[in-house]
Amino acid sequence: KAFADYGKALLELGNYGEAIQAFDKAISIEVGGEVSPSKAEQLLYRGIARQKAGQSDFVNDWKEAAGLGSKKAEELLETID
Repeated sequence: KAFADYGKALLELGNYGEAIQAFDKAISIEVGGEVSPSKAEQLLYRGIARQKAGQSDFVNDWKEAAGLGSKKAEELLETID
């Protein structure tokens, strides 16, 4: 959770590269051998940071987040062609 919160703060400050790195760390952390239940949210925000940084792979993050149940990711995917 700390890396995700840090990533959100960096995203708000416009430090997209650092935000992406923080979300990478948050996503890679497993809890008790299980993927974190907040992975969808972390993927969503990493995708937003990647989009703002001009990286085209943000779509993959949003697709994965949507597959994990993120309604916001589904909404964002509908806004792009």
